[in-house]
Amino acid sequence: MSKLNVEYNFKNKELLESAIGHAAIFNSENKQKQYERLEILGDCILNAIITESLLDIYPNANEGSISRMRANLVNTGTIAKIAIMINLKEFMLYSAKCYFASSGNGKLTCDNITNKMLENTVEALIGAMFLDSGYLEAKHVVLQLWQQFLHNAELDSTDPKTKLQEYYQRHHRGMLPVYQVINKAGQEHNPTFTVRVAIEEMYADGIGATVKEAERHAAYNILQAIQLQCDPKKGCI
Repeated sequence: MSKLNVEYNFKNKELLESAIGHAAIFNSENKQKQYERLEILGDCILNAIITESLLDIYPNANEGSISRMRANLVNTGTIAKIAIMINLKEFMLYSAKCYFASSGNGKLTCDNITNKMLENTVEALIGAMFLDSGYLEAKHVVLQLWQQFLHNAELDSTDPKTKLQEYYQRHHRGMLPVYQVINKAGQEHNPTFTVRVAIEEMYADGIGATVKEAERHAAYNILQAIQLQCDPKKGCI
């Protein structure tokens, strides 16, 4: 039996079941509605906990730094890492198999759980914990899971999009990068976006499960290209 590696036991097991009820796995309208409500709630609770913690850990950081660190801590990549740490993917698949076995509604059709699905489900779990035991218990779990990321947040708080914009504002006044979605592929519940960022005569593409993620990857790729062509006299990244 697959288990979540989280130091928390749900008093209301139905909340746990609802928190992993992603449509791509369970194909149930009722479960999806419950799941989406928990996801929205969990997203708000997670942002509040992370913001509160960053203010405590970095008392001298300004508003912009706190916002950038928070964005880095609650993005798809970081939350997907948390999901892997707690064995969430295996738990979701095990739960889906158990659900289909008991309901007789068909076969498990989810062959690939994406990082975006993991992110949404982690948020739903946090929302479920909040409803099950309140803010302080949810905060305790979040701080345990995010501990290593929180204390290194200042080291990697500037995302590629911000870094790219700041570089051009510093060295090429008046120029801003332009982002454009050039392709969308995959199923509706599991899309893949390709975004192109262009500035002057340079451009680079990025791929992600969301437009924002693809934009970040595109910005990172063009920054790498800029670094390779860097002329110290004109200013490097």
